[in-house]
Formats: sequence, structure tokens, C-alpha cells
Amino acid sequence: MNNLLSTFQNGQFDQTEKLAVSLTERFPNHPFPWKVMGVLLQARGKLSEALLACQNSAQLAPQDADAHNNLGITLHALGKLEEASESFTQALSLRPENAEIHNNLGVIFKQLGKLKQAEASCAKAVALKPDYAEAFFNLGDARLELGRLEEAKSSFIQATQVKPDFAEAYFSLGNTLKELGELEKAEESFKQAIEFKGDFVEAYNNLGNTQRELGEFGNSELSYKQAIAMQPENARYHSNLGLTLEDSDRLHEAEASYARALALKSDYFEVHNYLGRVLKKLGRVSEAKISYTRAIALNSNYVDAHSNLGDLLLMMGRHSESLSEKKREVALYHSTLVVGGEFYKGIILKKVSLGQQALSPNFIGSWIIDPLSICDELISYFESNRSKQTSGVVAGGKDVVNKNSIDIKVTPDEVEKPGNEPFKKYFNNLFSCFQNYTEEWPFLKEFATNLQIGEFNLQRYQSGQHFQKIHTERMGLSSLHRIFAWMTYLNDVDIADGGATVFSHYGLEIQPKKGLTLIWPAEWTHAHKGSLLNSNSKYIITGWMHFPQS
Repeated sequence: MNNLLSTFQNGQFDQTEKLAVSLTERFPNHPFPWKVMGVLLQARGKLSEALLACQNSAQLAPQDADAHNNLGITLHALGKLEEASESFTQALSLRPENAEIHNNLGVIFKQLGKLKQAEASCAKAVALKPDYAEAFFNLGDARLELGRLEEAKSSFIQATQVKPDFAEAYFSLGNTLKELGELEKAEESFKQAIEFKGDFVEAYNNLGNTQRELGEFGNSELSYKQAIAMQPENARYHSNLGLTLEDSDRLHEAEASYARALALKSDYFEVHNYLGRVLKKLGRVSEAKISYTRAIALNSNYVDAHSNLGDLLLMMGRHSESLSEKKREVALYHSTLVVGGEFYKGIILKKVSLGQQALSPNFIGSWIIDPLSICDELISYFESNRSKQTSGVVAGGKDVVNKNSIDIKVTPDEVEKPGNEPFKKYFNNLFSCFQNYTEEWPFLKEFATNLQIGEFNLQRYQSGQHFQKIHTERMGLSSLHRIFAWMTYLNDVDIADGGATVFSHYGLEIQPKKGLTLIWPAEWTHAHKGSLLNSNSKYIITGWMHFPQS
């Protein structure tokens, strides 16, 4: 047995493997040769054989934490994430203070989408081992996915402090800084990643993206060309080069880059749109129309392409066709707000864009609260408290003519009272949404910490009811302190049933979707009303964020 270990430690892997096979045949019930064989085979990429060896080792030595950890590593390499999670959990039950196992489990949790558990596991790893650079990196990765950008930034910085040549940590730090709008620092971080890993092609690409956002078109061109030199068959890098050339008004060169991207990836619908845009600028209108049409054929829900095609058709004097495209564009804005999105910090983050023709975004943030059962609890609270219900509550009193709803008004101090636990759960979600909102618009952080939530309403609309008056959150001197409005739909309402929220100036009709949470500025720009509810019921919770009133 000692000879087996020494050959392994000395890197004599062929000899180790032969010896391990021999020992497992002579001593099939001894866990040690199986354990060494499993680690060796895993390191040599023989994963199926390694799995059998690691399984035997863990079965023969059920109290050996290392055996379960090794099994978890092999299962992870094979993509068996749930089984790997079980093995790492078993290892931790035997050795709860092992930082490596906590980190391994954290990686699995992240890949399973269990971001909070991933964060907790990696945080435990660095608490146990403060010089564990990989665990700091994985902790930052989990926090980045959760949308906690400042904390992610701190974790990546700690990873680089522990391991100054950690290229991947500098790369992720650069991505985080870019998300935070700290573009100059992001640029430096990507450069550091490249310094320590000269062939880090994605770092070159992201460096180019950052330089392009900074208006450093010459530098971004060089970065993209370096990425292309390393991976000439990567269509995305050619597309990005085209974007910076287009930004530099080098339209013929941009056209060539887009054409190269499409030669590599013919179904690259975004690039068909970009090419159409360049062709239009070059006055080649018919070709531009073909490119926009191809983009739409590949992705019928591509808003920018519909918008650009609509503008082009209008320029060509084809008014009815242009109108059709613009209607499609507006419809897609609606569905983007309600349906589109990505998992972010335990909720579903939904970004809304008004397209290239817009001079500014609409500043309406949208998320899905998690878990959705919070919505059910709030509805149950509403229906269980009939004595608290009243009609047509608006700021300053009642307006049953314009707002024929049933309401329960709640004050902040009531949230802490027994029986009101659903509000606590809800506001934890709302706070996360607002935190993300301020991360997207960093200038808000200068005053956002001073904001409070005042009285808020649970509301129910039934068939034939709606808030019919177009209104904003500032309708007089008494409401000037309001900065944002917020609202969550507590149940699904079919399009046929009506009940949409209409933001007049943006052409947005947002259909109620259970858990869909909105935050928007309390400005005249965001005037809105509720559409008539044709049948069934609609439940919402809504209120304002405002400066403290003197």
C-alpha cells in the first residue's frame, strides 16, 4: 500500500495504475487502492472508470470524508450534479470544517441554480480558509449571479489579493466593474487578466467591448483583432469588430466584418440587422431591406429589426407596411416586459428597451418575486380581513368614480404586527428589486438610501372595474415627495379578461402576471391607468417610495 502511495506522489502514473489494479484484484474489499485508483483515473480523464473506483472506495469506507469528496468531484466532472451534491453533503457531514468540500458544494449549487446556497457554501469556505483564492472567486461568481454587484466586486478583489496572478478573477472583476458602470477600472482589470494569461481570448473581447463603450474605438479595434487572431472562426468577435468600425463611421469595413460573421454563422440574426443598418447608411436601401427581413425570418420577435424595417419602409414611402412593422414592434415591447427575462439574484430580472430610435429608456424596472406563494398569502390576507376593506382608496381620500376598487390600506408600522408576516416576506423581495434598480441606474444611489415606504394598498378589481383616470404619482403639492411607484400583480389575468396597466407615453400595456413587480418614476412621463377588467378578478399590492415628510 505504501508503494502505491509513493508512486502516485512521485508522478509515476502508469506504474500507479498497474499497481492499483493489482491491489484491487488481490484486496477487493480494501478501500485504499480503490481510493488512489479513483483519484488517478479522474486526473487522467478516465471518468467512467474513475467513477466505479470512487464508488467502491466510498462504499467500503463510508466514514471517509475524502472518499465521498472524491466521488463528488468525479460525478461533477461527469455532469451528474444532483448526485455530486449528495456526495459532497455526505463528506461535510463527516468533516464539516473542510473548506475545500464547502467550496466544491458551492460550485455545484451554482450550476444547479441554487444561488443562495452557493453563496453560503463559498462564504463558509473562505471563513474556514481566508487564503482560499478559488473560494473567493466562486463566492464572487455566486454574488454576481445574485445581482449583488458590490459584494461580488469585493470577493473578486479578495481573490486577486490572495492570488495576484489569478487571471480568471481579474476577468470576472472586469465584468462586474463594467456592470457597475466603472468602465475605466473594468478596462484595467481586463488588461490584468491578459497580462497573466496571454491567450485569454474572451478577456480581449470584453476589453474591446469596454473600450468601445468608452469611445476608444481605435483601442477596441485592436482588442477585437487580437481576439480574432486567436479564434478566427468566432463569428461574435467579427460582429463586435464590425460594431466598433461602424461606430467609427468606417462603414465599408464594418460591412466586411459583418459579412465575415455571417459567413461563419449564417443564422446570426443580430448581425443581419447590423448589416442592414450599415447598408441603409450606405444608401443601399433594397439590400438593407433584405437584411432586416432575414433577421426577422430568423427571429420573428426581434424588436430592433422590426423597428429598423419599419423606419426603412417609411423612408421608401411604403406606409402601410411600415405601420404594420411598427405595430409589431409595440406588441413585442409589451411581451418583452411580461415574458422576457433572466434569473438574477433569486428573482427573474426583466429588462425593457425602447429600441434604437428612442433617445432614452423608459426606466420601468420589472422582476418576478420569489417564491410566488407570497402572492397567494397576500390574497389570502385580503380576503380574510373583510372588516379592513373599503372602496376606491386614493392618495388623500377616496375616488369611487374613477377608481372602483376594493382596498385595504396598510401603514408601515402595521407590518410588524402579528398576522402580517406576508408583508415582511414581500418587502424583502421589493427591497431586492429596488436594490437592483439602483444598480442599473447608479446615479440613484446618491439619494435612494434616504427613501421610505409610506402607506400602501392591497387592491382587488372585479369584472367591470378599473382605475380609469390617467394619473401619475405626483398630482399636487402634497405628493411632491414621492420619487418612485411600485406594484406587484398577485394573480394571472388572461389578455381576454383585460385589466392591463397602460403607460400612455410609452405605448406599454402590461398584462397582469402573478408575481410581476414594477418600479417606475413618479413623474408625469409615467402617466398610466388601468384597463377595464372584463371578467374574473385582479389583485395587486402598490405604494410609493418617497423622501421623509417633514
